[in-house]
Amino acid sequence: MKLKFPARWTEEVPRVPSPEQDQDRISRAARALQWQSSGKGAAALQFRAKTNWSSWGEQITVILHPDKIQIESRCSFPLQCFDWGKNKANCRALAQAYEADIRTFAAPLLLLLARGAKLDTILTNLEGFAPQIRAAFEWIKAKAQCTTADLEKLATRLPDLRRRKEEAIREQNFPLAAELHGRERALFESVGVRPTSSEETIPSQIQRFAALLQQECPKRFT
Repeated sequence: MKLKFPARWTEEVPRVPSPEQDQDRISRAARALQWQSSGKGAAALQFRAKTNWSSWGEQITVILHPDKIQIESRCSFPLQCFDWGKNKANCRALAQAYEADIRTFAAPLLLLLARGAKLDTILTNLEGFAPQIRAAFEWIKAKAQCTTADLEKLATRLPDLRRRKEEAIREQNFPLAAELHGRERALFESVGVRPTSSEETIPSQIQRFAALLQQECPKRFT
């Protein structure tokens, strides 16, 4: 195995093109991790992690590409070649914090699409939260690596899977029900969100989605 000096790790996550929100989200996540800002540019941010038991501190560089965010963490001491997983942990922590905001809105948005709601309808009903909804929609597309049309088709598979699963349960065909449940879960996970369910109507789901946006947006986007 070829050693790198200093030890480093790199992670990449899909990016929704919104430079101001991206930089703010990353900066707040870094502060929560108790990293100090050491540089900022139009398409890059740098932070410094404190000295710890595994290294003499780390330098974290975040580069904003058009379609992704690249996070690199490297040990500050130039001759250190072992980091005991600290650089990887730094990258994962920042990536998870960056995606947490959008992931919160992705699941209810996917459920609305699964109920047959169109993105334009959702945006019309929740016009004040259009940037957050579009960001969640684009993030889901990036996770699934698909187009808008493909995502809407993917979402419409959920009701059919759930209907067939419920029929299998009523008929006590539990092996089939388990298989369909696994496929339903895999569909959610393919777009980066946790499996969830709702039997509410579209208007009720939109109201619940609006309440979530009102609760979360002041903390995360202002």
